[in-house]
Amino acid sequence: MRKLHQKQILDLLKTLDKAIDEIKRLLKNNQTPAAINLLADCQDGAVNIGEFIEEIQGEGTKTVGLLVEFSEMLYKASTEINDESTRNKFANQLQDKLRLIKNSVNNELKPDKIEIAFFPYKASMWDSLESIYLAAKNDPACDAYVVPIPYYDRLPGGAFGQMHYEGAEYPSNIPITDWQAYNVEERKPDIIFVHNPYDANNYVTSVHPNFYCERLKDLTDCLVYVPYFVCTGDEVSEHFCVLPGTLYTHKVIVQSESIRQEYIKYFKEFEKKNNCRAVFGKPEDKFVALGSPKFDKAINSKPEDFALPPEWQRLIIKPDGTKKKVFFYNTTIAAILDGDEKYLQKIRHALGVFRNAPDVVLLWRPHPLNETTYQVMRPRLLDEYERIIGEYKSEGWGIFDDSPDLHRAIAWSDVYYGDASSVMAMFDAVGKPVVMQNVEVGEDVETERNKWLQENFLDRVFFYRLFVVNDEIWFCDNHSNSFFKMNRETLEHEYVESFAYSLYNYSYLVGTFYKERMYFVPRFTNKIAEYDIQKKTMAYIPYDNIKSDANFQTALNYGKYIYFTPYRYKAIMRLDTESRQIDFFDDWFEPLKQLTTDEKQLSFIIPIKITENTIMFTVCGTNAVVEFNMETLKSKVYEIGQKAYQYNGICYDGINYWLSPLYNGPVVKWNPDVGVIKEFANVVEGCLPNDISFRPIIFSEGYVWLFPHYSKRTLRINIKTDEVLEVEELNPNFIEGESRVNSVAYTCSQSIGSVIYAYDGRDGTFIEYNCKTQKKREKILKYSPAVLEKIKPMLGSFLYRDIAKCQKVWEYYYYEHPSFVLSDCINFNYEINFYNSAKKQLFNAMNNNADGTAGKMIFDFLK
Repeated sequence: MRKLHQKQILDLLKTLDKAIDEIKRLLKNNQTPAAINLLADCQDGAVNIGEFIEEIQGEGTKTVGLLVEFSEMLYKASTEINDESTRNKFANQLQDKLRLIKNSVNNELKPDKIEIAFFPYKASMWDSLESIYLAAKNDPACDAYVVPIPYYDRLPGGAFGQMHYEGAEYPSNIPITDWQAYNVEERKPDIIFVHNPYDANNYVTSVHPNFYCERLKDLTDCLVYVPYFVCTGDEVSEHFCVLPGTLYTHKVIVQSESIRQEYIKYFKEFEKKNNCRAVFGKPEDKFVALGSPKFDKAINSKPEDFALPPEWQRLIIKPDGTKKKVFFYNTTIAAILDGDEKYLQKIRHALGVFRNAPDVVLLWRPHPLNETTYQVMRPRLLDEYERIIGEYKSEGWGIFDDSPDLHRAIAWSDVYYGDASSVMAMFDAVGKPVVMQNVEVGEDVETERNKWLQENFLDRVFFYRLFVVNDEIWFCDNHSNSFFKMNRETLEHEYVESFAYSLYNYSYLVGTFYKERMYFVPRFTNKIAEYDIQKKTMAYIPYDNIKSDANFQTALNYGKYIYFTPYRYKAIMRLDTESRQIDFFDDWFEPLKQLTTDEKQLSFIIPIKITENTIMFTVCGTNAVVEFNMETLKSKVYEIGQKAYQYNGICYDGINYWLSPLYNGPVVKWNPDVGVIKEFANVVEGCLPNDISFRPIIFSEGYVWLFPHYSKRTLRINIKTDEVLEVEELNPNFIEGESRVNSVAYTCSQSIGSVIYAYDGRDGTFIEYNCKTQKKREKILKYSPAVLEKIKPMLGSFLYRDIAKCQKVWEYYYYEHPSFVLSDCINFNYEINFYNSAKKQLFNAMNNNADGTAGKMIFDFLK
């Protein structure tokens, strides 16, 4: 029995109780004929109640038995009504019997069944309710009805246009109830679900006014709005939070707690602005985070669940039975309204690129209301839009999907490409890659790409360190995660190889050479890269002792060992090149912790070799220097100068050490036997307080050299006279008003013998300066077109994010870009399982019940 039915029965019993009170009054006033008629009416009422109960519960209930007895008492009372001795007693006896009947209804006819009505309007949006319905359908204590409702197009003036009814377009396993046959006023379902929140507030369509939320709220105990969309992050637009579907419903189901807080925030702002606090219910109770049935559908759908139409089969399945890569192309209403003519040009461009792409299939699935939007809001563009669709369909090289079944398309697709849309979240839910369409990237791809590369300094190499092998200069290109070599005579550079995929485009910083192999320093990876010069092959040596996300700074040879000194890592790592054993040495770190209040801020600068077996390096975050013996594996920590000092480098002139300032401090001349010898103040020029002033200090040919990072001048200091001199020919070419992001002077300065090599990463100028002859050579190190073609997928950091640092799912998205154009998107290898699975894990953590069970949880909660 439904709660509604029990209430109806109890209400009828109350009516009988009042009727008996009226009979008492009539008898008291000697209106006996009227009392007899009312007794007869009560008898009919009791019979009707009994029949109603038997229709619902069947025969044999105690309650119906009591009603029979009550009916007999009514009949007896009518026959003995003229007997003065009994007429005053029977009314009280009848009311006593009614109390027994009411108790029986409450105890025997407890509600054990609910009725739920689902009022979807568009079949393509049914997925926002389906898993709730399936849970309800499987519950024997629930009668669930799917009642698709009609909707109307809105004409430009707002009047209703053509009516649409999509009842025939729902999945075959969903029984449909005709909207004209389901009388919601009479049935008063216990729960009503809707997914259209607009009532009359949509300029494009409107559901039938009989099914506006403002009206339905009075026809059920629980009106529930489940959004027809999902959010791709943890924010939702304000206007979605204060529509009729959120105001008039009793419950609003949202996908996550963060989205729930957004709804509550905007709802409270609406209450305050309109002075209607508590009028529409308490928002903390109204909004409930239980997940989205749309995610259920995506997660639980598999390709084999859907029969492919013959034209899909022809395009997707190869002759050998394997599947082509399918791109889901989504064009949305918001992009249409924002893009105007340019958007249609973009669609034509995208179709042209996909038409010529081998071994891929385009599945174009526009928003179901795109055409209506053009009709109502951009009528001048409607003909062109329809022309594009017509040509696409007639050419037959791609799929046009305007069916209501979104999830067939998602299940068969491999990559999402298109506009910002809630459909992206469906691809997130199943761990498939998402590529965001960029309307600004169009026909003139090469011009756009070259302009972007130049503006972002990505048309040239970029490096921090170099090393020499067989009289060639080698360096790791931080833009492309590749390494290059350069002829020392001609300064001509050439691409050698790219490192394995990494979340960073500069996973390796520099290298060293030992027995025909190069060993590259892992900066943002946990593998040492090994390159065989003769065989031209790459290998990787993993290490598991992870202590930081920014690992090592440089590499130093000592016999068969390679020592990797740290950048933020809390140990020195040693590789045995023969056994490949890796060891870590960190006894020097504990003393450093005593010198800082935050050990996480410690970082370590490029070391110097002061003897064959001893190195020294400075420690940013302290005024300390670490000395480490590669033979004895012993270390020593020195504090130098004032505690506020921080150093960015150290060099050795054969007698004394020189330390360069990290920020605005002095250059310090120091000897471990006598302490600080001299401080050179006022060497930094043009730096903000937290600007790194110089590259690490260099010693060569009787001078220490300071190449600027943010400082304005290149300096040298005579080690004998302590005279500070400006080296004008090596001063950086700063541009007044230049963005500080691009105003770093030198990214590399390093001495090899009497020659200093420096690199200005802004304009790609590589400098060779002979400290003996004071002669300078320059060379611009830009990528050749052939090299650019090889490395372009890794240029910039816009393709990937560091998994450990991703806080939002959208941080895993790929973005169409002048250096990652549509053809690159099509050819890119997205099969990076740990990347996609990490996105899925973050998605699950951000959304409630994102394991395919949201519908069941919603049903159980509301029931």
